[in-house]
Amino acid sequence: MAATITTLYKDYVNGQEEGIISVSIPSSDILLANSTPIDIIDSPGANKAVLLTGAVFRIDTYGGIPYATNTNLSLVYDTSLTIINIFSARLATASICKFLPSNNVVMGIHISPTSIESNKKVQLYVSGGNPTAGNSTIIVYVSYKIIPAN
Repeated sequence: MAATITTLYKDYVNGQEEGIISVSIPSSDILLANSTPIDIIDSPGANKAVLLTGAVFRIDTYGGIPYATNTNLSLVYDTSLTIINIFSARLATASICKFLPSNNVVMGIHISPTSIESNKKVQLYVSGGNPTAGNSTIIVYVSYKIIPAN
């Protein structure tokens, strides 16, 4: 079973696309997410970039076996694997990890402004190698904008 992407919201504001998606990922995909990153947002095309504005990760259905060894789930740009942000060690727990820009959050979704890359899709990736165990379905909610890239 492959990851399922559902568009929760999509609109154009001041000529720029923005949206919110949910991605339901079965354990079979998570266990291979280092060697086979999971596509979640398509490449926006030439001279455009995906700017992530928020993300929430949670375990949807706990299968009884926690993810082990490589448990950092990252949001990355494809091919370069430039890290947008990391849900650090969260695959090993059943808790929620949030990166939502607001007055209460110190860290924004992007690690640094230089990490924004043009004409790249966004993927979920497990850094360090594939997890060695785990059988829970996870859900990641992502909000984004498509912006001009110069």
